Amino acid sequence: MVDYHTANNQSAGGAQTYMEQENDWDRDLLLDPAWEKQQRKVSELDYYDAASVNTRCQKICEQWDILGSLTHRRKESLERTEKQLESIDELYLEYAKRAAPFNNWMEGAMEDLQDMFIVHNIEEIQGLISAHEQFKSTLPEANKEREAIQAIQAEVQRIAQSNGIKLSSANPYTTITPQSIDSKWEKAMAMVPQRDNALQHELNKQNSNDSLRATFAAQANSVGAYIQAKMEEIGRISIEMNGTLEDQLTNLKEYQKTILSYMPEINKLEAHHQHIQEALIFDNQYTSYTMEVCRKGCRTQSIAPVILRILIGPQKTLKACTLS
Repeated sequence: MVDYHTANNQSAGGAQTYMEQENDWDRDLLLDPAWEKQQRKVSELDYYDAASVNTRCQKICEQWDILGSLTHRRKESLERTEKQLESIDELYLEYAKRAAPFNNWMEGAMEDLQDMFIVHNIEEIQGLISAHEQFKSTLPEANKEREAIQAIQAEVQRIAQSNGIKLSSANPYTTITPQSIDSKWEKAMAMVPQRDNALQHELNKQNSNDSLRATFAAQANSVGAYIQAKMEEIGRISIEMNGTLEDQLTNLKEYQKTILSYMPEINKLEAHHQHIQEALIFDNQYTSYTMEVCRKGCRTQSIAPVILRILIGPQKTLKACTLS
C-alpha cells in the first residue's frame, strides 16, 4: 500500500522522479525499431545462423513489448495515484478549514452551558431560558455541519481503501481529529438537558420568591395603611376629647383594646418576613413598606404607648378630683 505522507512528500520530488523515470522508458522504447533493423540486416547478409539470431531477436522484441506495456500501465497507475493523493490532500485541507471553527464553537458552547448564573427576578431567568432555547434551535444545523465534516474524513478513508493507499494517523493541516469532534459533541449534548433542569429549577425558585413577595406586600400594605390611619386618628383624639373624664377614659381604653386586637395581623406580617429572609429576597416591587417601617410604626412610635400617654392625663385628673 502507498503511504499517503510518504507519497505526498514525494509528489514534489520523489513522485516527480517516478514520472521522469517513466518518461525515460518512453524514450528508450524508441529503440524497439533498431532491433527490427538489426534483424533485417542479419537476413540481408545471409548469415548461416540467421534463424537462431532472428529467434533471439524476436524474443527480445517480445520482452521489450511486454516491458513497454508494463511501463505504460505503471505510468497510468502513478498518474492515477497522484490524482488520488491530490484529492486526499484537498479533502484534508477542506476538513481542517471546517473543523477549526466548529471545534471553537463547541468549546464556547460548553463554557456557556456550564456558566453559573445569578438572577433576582422572573424576568432575568426568563431571559436566560429564552437565550438557551435559541441556542437549542441552532443544534440541528450544527449537527449537520458536524456530519458534513465527518463525511469529508469518511471520503478520505474511502479513497484510500479503494486504492490501496496507506494513510498516516494525522491530518497535516490540523490536530483536530474526528474522534475529538464526536467526543466534544457528545459532552455538549449531555450538558443541554442539565442546563434545562438548572434553568427550570431557578424559574420555579423565582416563581416561589415572587409569590412570597406578593404575599408579604399584601399584608404589609394592609398593616402599613392601618398604622398610618390609626396614628392620624390618635392625633385627632388627643386634641378633640369631649365629654366627662370618665367617658374619655372609657373611650380611650376601648380604642386601646381595638388596636391591641390588631396585633395578630402584625405577627402574621412578621412570619411572612421570616419567609422572605429565608429565601434571601432583598427587594419587593409590590410594596413600599418594609418590615423595618412597619416595626417602627408599631413600636418606636408605638400606637399603644401613644394611647397610654393620652390616658395618663384623664387618669391623673380623675384621681385628683376623687381625692379632692
